[in-house]
Amino acid sequence: MSDDSRAKGRRRDYVIEQIETVPMTAEQYDQAVNAFATLIVEWATSRRGLDGMAPGHSAED
Repeated sequence: MSDDSRAKGRRRDYVIEQIETVPMTAEQYDQAVNAFATLIVEWATSRRGLDGMAPGHSAED
């Protein structure tokens, strides 16, 4: 199965109705960036477990 066909099978449509922002202190910003980076690492790690390969690589590499 190609990456394209898997992506189409999981596609979900979302509508953003409103964007809310609130001021953050420098410490809150740093914490938010660290939390986001942690989520990205966890996602990338889980993806490797799904297809047995690092993201961006295929069996032909």
